[in-house]
Amino acid sequence: MSWSTAAESSLRVLTTLALAAFAGAAHADAPPPATPCSIVAFVEETDPAGLNVRAAPNAKARVLGTLPPVWVDKASGTWIRVRVEITASDSGWFRIRNARDDEDLTGQPPRPTFAGECWHRRASRRATLAPPNERAAIAAAESTSG
Repeated sequence: MSWSTAAESSLRVLTTLALAAFAGAAHADAPPPATPCSIVAFVEETDPAGLNVRAAPNAKARVLGTLPPVWVDKASGTWIRVRVEITASDSGWFRIRNARDDEDLTGQPPRPTFAGECWHRRASRRATLAPPNERAAIAAAESTSG
């Protein structure tokens, strides 16, 4: 083996080691993965504009769409909420999917609702993510996420 071949081989090994070290450092800085769960919940949004849902568990993440506010039956005063499936929690955020209106309960055509996978910040003063009997399960799922 000539000197240039040995030098090229050593350079390849050093480059590979440097890349592996960089990848390991980048991985160590990555946030922990979301805690998986499987909960059906109901979004009780009261803002007439609806609730923004995002591409990632971050307030600056791209808004993918909205969930409509509660539908109120004026005759009975009944509130109909949007149903969602919660699939994970991450630091006060919920990953949700399959959001839908229940036209059987409202008697109205379904409203535009983002049904894909997205993130929603945990219940604020104007949004609640489940009836009281399901809130304990959501709190438990969230508390395991850190």
